[in-house]
Amino acid sequence: MRFVYARQMTRRNANFEFMNQQLVWHPFTEFLLFLKPFINFRRLKNILKHVPYSKPQAFNFLPTHICVMCYVYFNIINHSSKFHKTI
Repeated sequence: MRFVYARQMTRRNANFEFMNQQLVWHPFTEFLLFLKPFINFRRLKNILKHVPYSKPQAFNFLPTHICVMCYVYFNIINHSSKFHKTI
């Protein structure tokens, strides 16, 4: 559902973006509030506690004071630019 002008001939400066956003979010939040009593959050929390979670092993060699993103940026971006400059 979307608000639009009835006649395209007239020039108006009104923007319906906020109203369109409200048309989407209001029914969505109402639906979530409708579902809330049917969800057992305690059971869901217990299920999520028992889901096996493994940390990525690719960067275990890095010390804790080095950020993984900084390491990847420095080693991939900087080294690849060096190769491009020499070619």
